[in-house]
Amino acid sequence: MGMQLPNNALFGLGIQQDDTSFAEHDKMAGGYEQRRTVDGDFSYFPLTDFGLGPVKNQDNLPPEIGGKALPTGAFVSGTWAEGAASMIARLDERLGWVLLAALGDVSSISDQTIAQHLDEVAGTTPGVYTHAFRFYDTDQYFIPWLTMRRFLPHTDITADLGEVYQDGKVRSLTITGAAGAPVTCDLDLVARLPSADSANPGTDFDFNPSWGAATFDDFDDFAVTSCDGHFTIEGTAFKVTNVAVTLTNQPLAPAQSVHIGTTHPLDYPNLGRNCQITATILVEDYNLYVSTFEGAANAGADADVSCLVYKADLDVMLASQTYVDGTEPYRIRIMSNTAEDNVAWQVQPLRIQPNRPIVLQVTANVQALASGMPVVFYLQNAKTGYIVP
Repeated sequence: MGMQLPNNALFGLGIQQDDTSFAEHDKMAGGYEQRRTVDGDFSYFPLTDFGLGPVKNQDNLPPEIGGKALPTGAFVSGTWAEGAASMIARLDERLGWVLLAALGDVSSISDQTIAQHLDEVAGTTPGVYTHAFRFYDTDQYFIPWLTMRRFLPHTDITADLGEVYQDGKVRSLTITGAAGAPVTCDLDLVARLPSADSANPGTDFDFNPSWGAATFDDFDDFAVTSCDGHFTIEGTAFKVTNVAVTLTNQPLAPAQSVHIGTTHPLDYPNLGRNCQITATILVEDYNLYVSTFEGAANAGADADVSCLVYKADLDVMLASQTYVDGTEPYRIRIMSNTAEDNVAWQVQPLRIQPNRPIVLQVTANVQALASGMPVVFYLQNAKTGYIVP
């Protein structure tokens, strides 16, 4: 039979919904146990790494007086799916579904670039759409439920294996840009298995599944750091060799909702969120470095360490080398609230090494606001909108 290779493996994702007559948020909010089954409802992604899969936790009986040296029994303690999926960030459509799954809400603006939508430049650009992904305003904990597919290929097509997971949540999303490299997107996911569905139980493993052909985004429309991009704090641009933005959701751990009578978790309600930015800056001056210690913006003046946290804004933009229209590329842009300094900045101690440029390692965390969006992930492409099918 020979060994099996991963070349034709597939990962698909679809956002679950309740009633198509509801408003977008209400559709997604009613998506629990509404497993997606229609082939066209799934977005597929080429992957660079894929660790998502079923989990069956087992444990041994504890030591017993009068027992044996080895455990005297074993039992199953939980069954679910979890793991990572990594991909190159293509910006023309499907990454938007990942952003919606991770953040929970989106609005789309027609015929405007991100810069035009933000009133940084005037005018309109027909055929270009800006999508603002953010937390749902009145419930910033909300993240939608997902159905996911994994296809495991075999040289004998009758032995191909399809796996389905439902009621999934995005535990983390990381967008990473490094100098001279494509931009990457890393996901960490958790889900229930179809056999857990009390209303509509399904099959966890399906040999030779009839899912139809998978389609992907245009291979050329990936984000890359070589052509365009910026990293700014309070309007000051910094030269960074790498930057990573990680949105972390905190769904309830699977073992905490397993109940008597089943090995399946009941659900994964989101308990909290964090958005952290890390970057390596090529040092041109020491103003930002001193600012983080002073607790206020420093422009080169003598200063002392204070107990204040340095808070400022953040603007990270990464782009493709291809164009949506004319000379306007596909873009992803991550911004904190421009009206509020709601990003807390800190630095690692400067490490000086022979024959190497001085670099500053910075870490920042987005803070909550009394009102308004603390952070927005913008995506610019030619897709008219992200309406759950």
